[in-house]
Amino acid sequence: MTELMFPPCEGNELAARLGELADAGMAFLGRDTLTEPIGMLRARFTRDGTRLFAVRGSAGLFGVTVSTLNPYQGEIDIALPGADEQSYSDTIAAVLRLCRSHLALRSVLRFEPNRDDRAAHFERAGLSLLGVLRGARYTGGAYHDQRVWRGVTG
Repeated sequence: MTELMFPPCEGNELAARLGELADAGMAFLGRDTLTEPIGMLRARFTRDGTRLFAVRGSAGLFGVTVSTLNPYQGEIDIALPGADEQSYSDTIAAVLRLCRSHLALRSVLRFEPNRDDRAAHFERAGLSLLGVLRGARYTGGAYHDQRVWRGVTG
């Protein structure tokens, strides 16, 4: 596979991609795109210093927020509506390389709803499961568990 490129995503393109994630029913970086207005999401990303990138060839979005406690670790999220298994795993692996080469991160964390359907993708890309946070995410009127994944970049 050729190296995936991730151009910065902002302005109208970001609004359009967040809208596409809402249409696909996908959350992003711990935020519910169905219930939070796009302006509020963008303001939060600006406040947290989140860097957002488009995934070429799809409606996908990749975001990374560098930890305030550890400048060598970031929280990442990759949203790829309608992606097949192989392209999802390949994108995660490419994101890990980008985090090392362009963002100088040594490790990343990924918070994922407690579902088994994504575990194989994360493991294939080199992430390992740290554990489960019980009742960590409130969405749809209820608290839900989240899995915490860690990946070493590079």
